[in-house]
Amino acid sequence: MVQPRVQPGRFCTGCGTFNLSAHRFCDHCGLPLPQPKVDQTPGEVEIGNQHAVAYGQTAQQATEPSASSKNLRWLAPGATLCCLLVAALAVIIWRAAAPPPTHEEVLAALRASGERITKPGPDLLCLENLPYHRHHIQILPTDTATRDWLDGLVLAGLYAPGVEVVPDGLTVSTLLQYQTLPALNQWRREGKLCIAQGWDMDSIRVSAVEKSPETQHKRYVASLSWTAHTVAPWLAHLPPVGLRLAGVNVDSEGPTSTTQQILERVNGRWSIVER
Repeated sequence: MVQPRVQPGRFCTGCGTFNLSAHRFCDHCGLPLPQPKVDQTPGEVEIGNQHAVAYGQTAQQATEPSASSKNLRWLAPGATLCCLLVAALAVIIWRAAAPPPTHEEVLAALRASGERITKPGPDLLCLENLPYHRHHIQILPTDTATRDWLDGLVLAGLYAPGVEVVPDGLTVSTLLQYQTLPALNQWRREGKLCIAQGWDMDSIRVSAVEKSPETQHKRYVASLSWTAHTVAPWLAHLPPVGLRLAGVNVDSEGPTSTTQQILERVNGRWSIVER
């Protein structure tokens, strides 16, 4: 703490009056004043000196930096190092918990993986509940479920109406025979009846799953919704009881399906995880 400034001076030995140091004679009695051996003490302060010396300190002590000033020298580099550590920690956390892939990233990973796993197989749209590879189909008149199904194909223009026939070498009296028509060839593939020609992607939904047990990378599952295209116009004529396709839902909107792919971010890129 800097003490109040004290004007240097002396007391008169004759009358006791205080006189400033610049005076050689007492202002009161006029006697000569004794001159000090030292012009200035550490407690005195010169008027106009910008670097005043604190009371009780030497000039050298006043110019030496304090302990707090020395500590401030390390404040700036210490703050910089702290910011770098925080940034590095943020990068590590971001890599450990990668944000979910966007729809564009999912599509890019699907294209890179190949057509084989990007969409449901076309066979999912094909039925093999009857021997569609034959030129005609014969059924018992009492088989009402199959008869209703074939009658729907008759309305679709794929089969001729059923007629009664007497089979050779059988004990039954009559059978109903349905003859194929040329329109069936458009929807028949490898002995199966197909209700559509392929799939179009409808939407993508992404959700998190467990990390990779090998790499501990964050993984996401992409659920892809598919809608069949080039749907058979005669599909509405078929009874729903016969439309039993594994993995395919058939309703008034047409055939739909869902596939799932696991994605993992490796070296900054999303890729499909083979299962």
